[in-house]
Amino acid sequence: MFGFSARWKWCSLLVVFFTVTLGAARLDAQATTLGQIVGTVVDPSSSAVPNARVKVTNTATGVSRETATNTSGYFSVISLIPGLYSVEVTAPSFQRQVQENIRLDVSGSVSLTFQLTVGQVTESINVTAEAGLLQATEGVIATTVENAQVVELPLNGRNFNNLIRLTPGATRGTTGAGETLNAQTFAVTGSRSDNANYTLDGTFNNGTFFKTSAINPSIDAIQEFRIQTNMSARYGAAAGANINVSIKSGTNQLHGTIYEFLRNSKLDSRDYFANERRDFKWNQFGFTIGGPVLIPKLYNGRNRTFWFFNYEGFQQRRGVTQSQTIPTTAMLNGDLSRLQDGSVAPPIFDPQTTRPDPAHPGQFLRDPFPGNIIPQNRIQPYATAYINLWWPSSLPRTPGLLTGNFVNGTPQKREDNQVNTRIDQKLTENNSLFGRFSWADLSLTDPAGFGCTAGLSARKPGPRPDGALHRCLSPGGPHESAVEL
Repeated sequence: MFGFSARWKWCSLLVVFFTVTLGAARLDAQATTLGQIVGTVVDPSSSAVPNARVKVTNTATGVSRETATNTSGYFSVISLIPGLYSVEVTAPSFQRQVQENIRLDVSGSVSLTFQLTVGQVTESINVTAEAGLLQATEGVIATTVENAQVVELPLNGRNFNNLIRLTPGATRGTTGAGETLNAQTFAVTGSRSDNANYTLDGTFNNGTFFKTSAINPSIDAIQEFRIQTNMSARYGAAAGANINVSIKSGTNQLHGTIYEFLRNSKLDSRDYFANERRDFKWNQFGFTIGGPVLIPKLYNGRNRTFWFFNYEGFQQRRGVTQSQTIPTTAMLNGDLSRLQDGSVAPPIFDPQTTRPDPAHPGQFLRDPFPGNIIPQNRIQPYATAYINLWWPSSLPRTPGLLTGNFVNGTPQKREDNQVNTRIDQKLTENNSLFGRFSWADLSLTDPAGFGCTAGLSARKPGPRPDGALHRCLSPGGPHESAVEL
């Protein structure tokens, strides 16, 4: 392509070198969403067929990888993205044999056996895989949730994490309290929830304090995800379950979706215990689009270069009624002689009058505050500032109630935004690469448990841009690296 192709190859090689150099530090305990197809090729007498050509092709992208069997008739093709594949085997003096519809799951391994038939190479035998193929190369116990399940199963809030409970032995754990877009954790097969580990396209994807999914992808952006236990050391980072999520990649066809999900108080009935119907608005919207990279008259990326992009937004407005117990105005001014309902309060003692009790060695005495009132000069300015912030004197208090003397009707407001984009590139027959960028942001205003009518406001960008790059030096070799940005 008049020099463009040459420049592209040099740029690709530089990117590969950059990836290998920076990725070396993260190779230990690096998870992956890429899988492998392995197998053996034998003749009618079950003897090995060496040097048979094996071609593995992704049905959706048309990207193929080739290798040859060794002297034992064994072949291995690694670093394959999840999806449907066909495997073609050819050898001199044998009929061509093809197995189609081979499903490769996230971080999965498929083992095949080809028993060739004597004949001309121009003759072929096609086999369509229907049942699940044998997983004979690893001892991982895994549950794979496919894209059809992710998208079509009813999910309140469209959160893929709810499907983790499809795994035998999975239960809800602690709550991440709004640290990330997903505030849920899960315990699998008896392990603690903080022993789980989230990965996104093979890179670390955990919240800072809780084992939540830091980047919580839209279900429309997920190819599939896998919950794995009894894992090998390559996953590391956790002794419990590894929850491995794979983002979609583009294909040879331009595909896209656009969606909005709506819930609204106008369509709801009044709560039985409420005096009126509380406001509630829920809008979840977004789109996905992906396909081959096509630059007219410059570059045709079919069977080579693919892109995918997803945006999702979430907006919620919810009327919330909370019955809270807050201090009276007199209490905030240091007068603790009466409780909220007006009854006499128990005495409080001045810590500055602490002294040994001569009648009881080892014990101490304190004098009560006169009238159960703390002097104004004993109340620090920072305490007054907090008092005015959380319980301003303007808040209406219901007299005569010991508890629940304030009703907080501050509405809850939440806005989320996220972006996921991915590029896949076949560099040469023996080298491939992909990169992904994900970003998410959470803005939450909640009245929480305080009396202030403004409520609590928190903005949590989550938690950082994240990328992943992988390469394979040879179709049958064990060379694979990743870098997390």
